[in-house]
Amino acid sequence: MIATVSNPTTFELKTANGFLPSFYPNFIQNPQTFNQKSEKQFVEIEFPDFDYKFRLKIVKQNNDSKKIEQTLELTKDVYVNLQLFGELSRKPERFYINDVNLGLEMKNQRPISNFIASSFLAMLGLSKVNLSWINNGIGSFPKSLIEISTYLQNRQFSYRLMVIEKALKTSFLISKRKIEREEIDYISYCYHSIVDRKFEFEADSKHDIGETETKNTGGELFGNKVDLGIQKVSIVKRGIMEVESITTPHLPKNAFNKDIQKLIALNEKFNALFLERYFKLAASTLEGLSKEQKKSITERPKLSIIGFD
Repeated sequence: MIATVSNPTTFELKTANGFLPSFYPNFIQNPQTFNQKSEKQFVEIEFPDFDYKFRLKIVKQNNDSKKIEQTLELTKDVYVNLQLFGELSRKPERFYINDVNLGLEMKNQRPISNFIASSFLAMLGLSKVNLSWINNGIGSFPKSLIEISTYLQNRQFSYRLMVIEKALKTSFLISKRKIEREEIDYISYCYHSIVDRKFEFEADSKHDIGETETKNTGGELFGNKVDLGIQKVSIVKRGIMEVESITTPHLPKNAFNKDIQKLIALNEKFNALFLERYFKLAASTLEGLSKEQKKSITERPKLSIIGFD
């Protein structure tokens, strides 16, 4: 079976000021309280809509009567910065929470760190959230569909790099700059060479249909040499080539640990929750309209042939 590949548009992996933003929650239950005397070294952030939880190490904590700040380790490159604002009560000694600020800080942009951070951010925008160390938990951190879509694009981009790393036994440090279209295309090409083995891809239009070549292919990605081994390339139609991997390395079995594999397996859940949000938004735009008004908006337009001239 031949996989037909469509290339994503150019996007930018940003640092803490953009790609890793601050989140403010909607509370479900009030008041929220925090036990300042807790001696736990780890906390859990649970996303029940995904049946997934992250276990984070408390790296640093600062308390005063108005604010509690925690730094939590998500990965060795990514940290969650949590701020709890409120009032301290002495009897009993509890911190009553009025507001929460949650942000992420990334030190090095490695594919696996980007993948985990992007997954975490998309989950925050799509799922209810339970914070194990806060009584009653916290409700949700809603984000726009455009923002969530960006996180999901970054998640896919990072996963493809993870696959390439494992198959080619290399490691990438992603540049803190705009990722160019040519780089995204090449990452897509490498990924499908490893996973699909036989697929269609864009080709230079100067090649003739039926032209075939078997050759050793390779290139460079983020300063690393990439060797895809021997591939057979055939021009099947103008601007489209069929690529067949012959000696291209495969993705090893059990390439990722159980936690990462479980996170990878959430693709369908991400898609389902994203579409659910999309359809709810679309439905809300029709509220209060009559049947005739809804029909006029949703009815497929009839275009004359002249419109295509």
